[in-house]
Amino acid sequence: MRERLALLREYLKNRLAFGKNKKTRKGFILTMVALVEVLAISVVSVSAWVETISTITIKAEGAKIDNYVYTNADIGSGDGYSNKIIDLTKYFRAAGGVHLASASSADGENIFFPIKKSGASEFGVGSYRCADVNDKNVNYIDFSFNVKVDETFKADHAEFYLDQVPKITIGGENVSGNLVRMAITDTDTQNTVVCGSNAGDGNVVNKADGTNAPENVQAFSDFVVSSEPRPTELFRVDRGSSKTINIKVWLQDDNAATAYAGKTVSITDVNIVTQNKKGNKVYFVDRTVNDTTKNWTKNVTFQQGSKTSVAMKFDAKSHTYYCDYTPAADGTKVKFTSESVTWTTDMKSLNSGDSMYYTAYGDHNNSNAGYGTWGEVIEISVSSKTADVLPDTGNVSSVYMVPDKNDSYSKVRMPFTADKKNWVGYIAKEKADNMTFSFTNNGNTYKIPAPNRGNSTLFVVTSATTGYWDPPATITVTAGKKDAGDPKVSYDGLTSTTISVTPGTKVKLIANPKKGFVLKNWVNSDTSAVADGIDSNGYFTPTASGNYNFTAVYVESLTFEAYVRTYDGANLSESTNGGSVEIKCGNQNSTVDSNDGTHITLNAVKGSTVTYYAKAKDGYVFEGWYTDEACESISESSSDKYELANVEVSKKLYAKFKVDTYTVEAYTQHGNNAPFDKAGKVSFDNNKYASKVTTTVNRNGEVTFYAKPESGYAFIGWYESKDAADPKVAVKDCILDNGVYSTKMTIQYSDVKTYALYARFKALYTVEAKAMYNNGNVVTAGTVQVGNEKADKISKAPVMEGENVTVKASANNGYKFAGWYKDEACNEPYFDENNNVSPITLNKVSKGITLYAKFELETTESTTTIYFEPRDGFSTYNAYVYSDSGTEYKGGWPGKVADYDDITGYYKLEFTTSDKGKFRVIVNNGSGTQYPSNSGLEGTIGKTYLFESGSPEALVEYVPKPKPITSIDITLVDSTDNSAGSKWISNSTPKMRLVLPDGSYRDLSSIKGQTNWTWKDIPANVTSFTIQRINPNTDNEVWNSWNTGNRGTKTIYTATGDGTGNWQ
Repeated sequence: MRERLALLREYLKNRLAFGKNKKTRKGFILTMVALVEVLAISVVSVSAWVETISTITIKAEGAKIDNYVYTNADIGSGDGYSNKIIDLTKYFRAAGGVHLASASSADGENIFFPIKKSGASEFGVGSYRCADVNDKNVNYIDFSFNVKVDETFKADHAEFYLDQVPKITIGGENVSGNLVRMAITDTDTQNTVVCGSNAGDGNVVNKADGTNAPENVQAFSDFVVSSEPRPTELFRVDRGSSKTINIKVWLQDDNAATAYAGKTVSITDVNIVTQNKKGNKVYFVDRTVNDTTKNWTKNVTFQQGSKTSVAMKFDAKSHTYYCDYTPAADGTKVKFTSESVTWTTDMKSLNSGDSMYYTAYGDHNNSNAGYGTWGEVIEISVSSKTADVLPDTGNVSSVYMVPDKNDSYSKVRMPFTADKKNWVGYIAKEKADNMTFSFTNNGNTYKIPAPNRGNSTLFVVTSATTGYWDPPATITVTAGKKDAGDPKVSYDGLTSTTISVTPGTKVKLIANPKKGFVLKNWVNSDTSAVADGIDSNGYFTPTASGNYNFTAVYVESLTFEAYVRTYDGANLSESTNGGSVEIKCGNQNSTVDSNDGTHITLNAVKGSTVTYYAKAKDGYVFEGWYTDEACESISESSSDKYELANVEVSKKLYAKFKVDTYTVEAYTQHGNNAPFDKAGKVSFDNNKYASKVTTTVNRNGEVTFYAKPESGYAFIGWYESKDAADPKVAVKDCILDNGVYSTKMTIQYSDVKTYALYARFKALYTVEAKAMYNNGNVVTAGTVQVGNEKADKISKAPVMEGENVTVKASANNGYKFAGWYKDEACNEPYFDENNNVSPITLNKVSKGITLYAKFELETTESTTTIYFEPRDGFSTYNAYVYSDSGTEYKGGWPGKVADYDDITGYYKLEFTTSDKGKFRVIVNNGSGTQYPSNSGLEGTIGKTYLFESGSPEALVEYVPKPKPITSIDITLVDSTDNSAGSKWISNSTPKMRLVLPDGSYRDLSSIKGQTNWTWKDIPANVTSFTIQRINPNTDNEVWNSWNTGNRGTKTIYTATGDGTGNWQ
């Protein structure tokens, strides 16, 4: 490094020397902490400047950038990143001897230095030189840095501004005038902003010959982040991408007349920050234009949701309104209103940080709704190269952008700008990618499509129907031999030797060979190499802007002919009814030599490849190529594509086509059975029905398929095979008339000459649901619904076998759905799992089904039930139930005794609480034995569980199931009536005997006046008995006897007289 600095010192000493025998250099030394880190390398008398480029990664909006010369800075909101800035003075180190020479630039890209012509007494009198590599960071400043926006950045792009106006001094004093300029260039878009102490738009030198060009200098203050009017951005970077930003600084002094020569220049506070909202500000940017006025909004107000509208402040310079907003949910409606026009949007972009600017553009619709978008709109320009369609004289005052042909109000007027001789308008970026430009001239209305915009913002009209996005792809064609052809290039009705189009637009190159010649190929005009990308039909699609020059190469030709013959099943004729022919050679096509198209010719060169093509029409097939007119010889080829390679002589061929026929079949199908006549019948004439029918149809002929289902079956569609998963014709696409489904088919070409369809049928089953409350089928508590049928206390629907159907139980207010059951009493759950779920789907229905939906009164409390399986060593089951927060639901330790449940055969404990969430339970026998030994098993309040025996690790959700019934109680009720009007069975004290079918019996004693008797633990499988009234003083003297008959499931027998009675 020491040696390099020494070289640099000597180089600068010679380059910048002052004094004897040295001309005085107009300019001044830059002694600030220099604007670039440079490395000087001198070899003999040549020097090169190498700049260091570092990458800055942006991760959070509003963050600032620090010290990026030393690291790739991750920009975020955490430690080390908060409130940091891009401080350009930290990026550079002193370069020593770097100075700003008098210079001039109108665009911030091309810089020119004034020089003295030989014998001239002044600098810059029509004499300038363009800056070269030796001037970079010697006579002006030029450096670059990379900015990368991370994928985690919360907005879709980061915008960059100055955080304050840079301070520029010369000799310790403020600079008068606007001499020091800074240009910041986005090297991707080539967009450059030129800044200075003040704005300016004068003319400055911008060519070596001293030609002036208008400059556009913006004040530093225009780019400073402010809490009020919207600043102008320096550049932006999309999320997840990076850009290289270039900065140049020069002394704007056309004539080398500065008074600051040799003085110290200092530029400080050059700090670049990412977008910073400066609080909750929202901006409304006016880019509107209607048929008469640009920026037509007035007195815009802002409204959030139902809040009162507030007036927005207005910055006339930027046509921007702004005000504070209150943070709210993304879906909160936001309205901007100007007089009667309203723009409606939401808070999502403000909340996400995507944009705090809402930009209005264009006009409004007939409902007074304005057009706008969050973020930027783009400026689109239109110019013209066809004066008869669109003259650039101002005769056409407006061109319209039409982004949506179905919304006539969405068009955006583009007023004419006389100085640029074009039409300019603003529109949302996403609307500009595929639109139409419309305008009227001399009474004619033109509508020119503009697809494939890419990044271009200038559209050039080239004809009444065409135009291109600039820069274009320009295609030029010429003839290799002048007398052999007249080549053209064509696009959308525009035909010429040169056409300019938008890249990505397909054009056609037309060879137009003269008689006796044929196109051999297209070559690149500059290299004569065969051109790439031109297909056999001459179509070419340029992929990028630039010039494409092609030359048509012609050669002398042979003649090839083709004739068409059609056989209609009876006669062979010279006719194209059966098909057509074509001959091709490369991208050259045949020409038709007869009015009816039966004769064509093509000229081709010797040694080339000529291909004959035959295309049969619907209903016909191609049979072959023949050399005789009657097509009776052996065909040369039966292929519809006949290729002749390395042709040496002319040729004549006859193409023969013939009519095509097919066998059409229809089958019935149920399951895997086809044909199957029990499910339905099929027909082709709606008269003769069978399980299989057959007919014959010409290709392209029509045939109607009929399907008639039998009772209890449904037709589900026509299928192309027994195993096809999807129908060829769905039942919804058939015509239903008097129980018959029909569909009309056109039989198209196929190599297979038999066409078959299967009419598939399925059985129908009824699925029924009933709403039950307090054992009654009522709508008091809720309704049920099967499929799409009406919801009521009873709902039912026919369902095809194998199909699914959804049943739904809907509780009324104050009630709740309590599950699906198989019986009216709602004792036996229908589903083993998810029995309380509604709606629920019955899968693959295979029989008729009836479900009962149980409803109950709804309470705010929930009941938790725990069943305990019997455990070894337990005679008492104490359940200690608690929560982790310390709540004891059934008292303190050892808890509450769980009672034996006759229905399930388990020990049962219930507790009711309004708590939600989890509980734990420990079971113990009250004698020191418990399980588990530490924390109880966990469950969810409100559910039913089974605490299994052994050592379970968790409770199991449980649907209580009754234990098998092995014994029952039989009851006799006295409903007799004697002559005195009283019951007589127990007017004494008889012995009441229940006799079982096996002869065994059970006796009960009586007391006078007793009216019912119950025999306990009778075998449940016994269904009929004999009941006897016996003298209590004997064993076998029977006073009265009742043969009960079959009880079914009933257990109460009512005696109504001597030997008479019934089961209740």
